[in-house]
Amino acid sequence: MIRQILLLCAVWPAFGAQNTALVAAASGTVTLNKTSQVSAFEWLPDGAVLQTGPNSRATVILLNGHRFELEPESRATIGEAGLSSISGAVKELDPIPPIPKPAPLAVATSTAAAGAFRGGMKIWPSNGKATLAGPVVLSFRKVDGAAVYRIEVKDADGNQIAQEQTKSTEITVPLQPGAGYTWRVQAFGQGGQIDQGQAGFATFTDEQMQARQAFADAIRGLPDGLALLAEVDFQSGLVREAIDGFHAALKLKPGDPAILQRLAQIEK
Repeated sequence: MIRQILLLCAVWPAFGAQNTALVAAASGTVTLNKTSQVSAFEWLPDGAVLQTGPNSRATVILLNGHRFELEPESRATIGEAGLSSISGAVKELDPIPPIPKPAPLAVATSTAAAGAFRGGMKIWPSNGKATLAGPVVLSFRKVDGAAVYRIEVKDADGNQIAQEQTKSTEITVPLQPGAGYTWRVQAFGQGGQIDQGQAGFATFTDEQMQARQAFADAIRGLPDGLALLAEVDFQSGLVREAIDGFHAALKLKPGDPAILQRLAQIEK
C-alpha cells in the first residue's frame, strides 16, 4: 500500500483573520482607508475604513451574514460583529446565513499527490484545492498535439476508483464527502507522452456542503448573487465552481467590468 501523509487542503484560508467582509456591490467612488479604490467582490480586513464619495454606494456582507449599505458620502469601520465609527447614512439590511467558512480539512492522500510532479497541464481541481462531493467533473485544458488522454483517479488509500483513455478533456467520477483523492492526466501524441498533470485534492464534508447551500439559497435573489457565490467558492478552494459561477453571472450582466476583472484574475 502506498504510504500516506496528511495533505492540508485549500478549503481554508481565504477566510483568515484578515478578511472580515465581502464587498457585495460598489458604484461610483468607494475607497478603502481613504486611498485604495474598492470594487465589488473584494474582501475587507478587520478595522478597514470604507468610504463612499458623492453619488456613490457600497454594500458589504460580514462573515456573520450581517449586511450594510453605505449611501453617498458615508463612512464606516469594518468589524467582525458589525460597523463602527459611522458617519453619514449607513443602513443595515436583512441578514443572511454566515458566509461559509470551511475549517482546515486534513485528508489522507498518497505521497504521489503531495509530492512535486512533472508536467505543466492545467487541471481542475488542481493540487491542494477542493471540490464538492457526488458525481464530480474533473477537467483539464487541451494539449496541442495530443491524440488521446489517459486519466487515473485514486482514493486516499491508493485504490483506483476510475481509469479511462479518452479524447475528451473531462471525466465524471463519484466522490465521497470529506475525502482525499489524487488524479493524474497523461497526454499522448504520435511520439508517446507529451505532457501530464497530477494533483491531490479533497471534497467538502456534508456540513460544509450544507453551509454552502444555505448561503447560496439566501443570496440567490440578491443583485450579483451568482457572482458573490462564485467569489466565496473561489476563496474556499472550489476553483472550477467559481469559474462556472462567474461565467453564469456574465450571462445575466454581459460586459460587467467587476465580474470580467475577477473572472480574468481567477482564470489566469
